[in-house]
Amino acid sequence: MEKSNKMDLDKLFRPESMAVVGISKKNTLSPGRIVLLKNEYEMNVKVYGIYPDGGDIEGIELYPSLDKLPKIPDMLTIAVGPDDTLDYVQQCADLGIPSCVIIGGGFAEIGGEGIKRQEKLEKIAFDNDIAVLGPNCIGVYAPPRVDTIFLPTERITRPPKGSVALISQSGGFLIDQFFVKFRERNIGVSTAVSIGNRAVVDESMLLEYFSQVDPETQNIAFYLEGFKNGKARRFAELARKSED
Repeated sequence: MEKSNKMDLDKLFRPESMAVVGISKKNTLSPGRIVLLKNEYEMNVKVYGIYPDGGDIEGIELYPSLDKLPKIPDMLTIAVGPDDTLDYVQQCADLGIPSCVIIGGGFAEIGGEGIKRQEKLEKIAFDNDIAVLGPNCIGVYAPPRVDTIFLPTERITRPPKGSVALISQSGGFLIDQFFVKFRERNIGVSTAVSIGNRAVVDESMLLEYFSQVDPETQNIAFYLEGFKNGKARRFAELARKSED
């Protein structure tokens, strides 16, 4: 499937609002809970938590469903199982949520049913112009706007704000290598992206965005374990044109 020209990557990297699903009230280290609290207290994005019974966590109001939110968010961070993930991506299509980050796995990386599941995900996303990052990824770190990395702040080394975009297929490499080395050398980051399975948003789309669209990025660094099928030539063409 080819990228839609209507897909808006700004909603992934410059969201004004974000909802989070997959929040636990009991497990303080659940990915959804960490993402909710980190963005509420450390980042600029307006964040909403989704929990079936509503209530609150540490004073943050939780909403029972996406259609009960006071406004349609720019992004949805999904931290639930794979079948529920598909349901939430469909809700993005139904409600007009333009982007989402899928933290969980259970898609093409496991083969078999996972491949079929990812094909369904791709169809929903491309048919409805939803910029989907992942699945099976840690998502986006775009200071000071948004941070979907599901590790507590005290357990991660984060580089300062700067002008280098980091794109990594491996979330572990992004955090353990890029982040640590950039911090040691005081090199600033405009946006860091973990692409995981890159079902929808892939390395070529990101190269195009950060080299031609994003005004905050002057240099781009990639860690890739291979190119998405049929995209190597496109990536090479964009890299040749890029001055970053």
